Amino acid sequence: MNVTQDILMRLSQGRGDPELVAVIAARGDLMQKHGINTPERVTMFLAQMAHESGGFKIREENLNYTARRMMQVWPRRFPNLIAAAPYAKNPRQLANKVYGGRMGNVGPDDGWKFRGRGAIQITGRDGYQNIGRIIGRLDIVDSPDLVASIPDLWFETACAFWTWKNLNPWADARDLRKCTVRINGGYNGYSDREMNYRLACELITAKPALITHDETLEFGDAGPEVRELQRRLAELRYFSGADDARFGKLTRAAVLAFQAEHDLLVDGRVGPKTRAALKTAQPRDLGERETLTPEDLKAAGSTTVKNADALEKAAAGTAVATSGLTALHQSGVTEWMTTASSQVSALNGLLSAAGTGVNMLMSNAALIVIAVCVGGFLIGRAIKWSRTHDAATGANLSR
Repeated sequence: MNVTQDILMRLSQGRGDPELVAVIAARGDLMQKHGINTPERVTMFLAQMAHESGGFKIREENLNYTARRMMQVWPRRFPNLIAAAPYAKNPRQLANKVYGGRMGNVGPDDGWKFRGRGAIQITGRDGYQNIGRIIGRLDIVDSPDLVASIPDLWFETACAFWTWKNLNPWADARDLRKCTVRINGGYNGYSDREMNYRLACELITAKPALITHDETLEFGDAGPEVRELQRRLAELRYFSGADDARFGKLTRAAVLAFQAEHDLLVDGRVGPKTRAALKTAQPRDLGERETLTPEDLKAAGSTTVKNADALEKAAAGTAVATSGLTALHQSGVTEWMTTASSQVSALNGLLSAAGTGVNMLMSNAALIVIAVCVGGFLIGRAIKWSRTHDAATGANLSR
């Protein structure tokens, strides 16, 4: 299939960067390598890429937003001007705010380091790592700017992203919404993507675009429909996670539990039958679960509660022992051990070393050990009660 520079420029409304457009036209082998080799796949791929790259011209994400623009792009994070103002016209700080702590970002500056780059704007440490493995270029994790600065890599990462997200089946189905949500995590820019898709079909196939939509919700989906699903599952007492509009492991666990208790196909997918059952279902009766205690779950064989209980007790015991040594030190015993060594020549070396060692330990390590123990104790207790809450509410019982 011959995708020419002229077609690409017309698809980009004349906005395309000539260097990048030339790479796309010349590297059809990369699309072929990733199975983007039918009219349905090529048109969907080019339409989505045209949107993500602003018409084949954006090399890296521009995060130099005004406060009002941030409220439009991230309304939940920036509900008002007061919340958005500190990040206005501050790309680095904004990137670390909106991308930090998710998508595999763990470092304090990872949001900025792994901001969107490439023809399809790969974002987050996980994205760079997964795509780097697919193309055999893990150097993009250490040097992500390569994706924006090398035109061939700019395009190759987009092809690899298509493979990583398994988008060919949805392109085959002409399901623009499913492709969009797997790329974007929602439906941002959907109207522009639809316009691109219709134009791509006209330019490449000379046929009108046929757009379908499978309303089944499944793992990996995102958007307002998923948020409504989460809220309904919460009403029915199957889900107690955040209604973050992302169909992740906890949402799937809640769907599986609902299906199992309503004689449905237990596949974790919300199709017509599961959707209908959700509409008419009543909140589940949890019976004795609502009065469960950690000891009840431990007696029932919960390894999670058993291990958390062991952690809590071990931390408490260690803290008590350390506190005892500290008290011993403060009572003057260690000082006596050092002094006594001058009077008992046979024990001189042993007592002197012991007294000095305990003094050093108590002065430098006791508080650290106690702090670590308190942390372990609190973690163990939190795990126990979190698991008990899950069991009592019937939520996330597969964990």
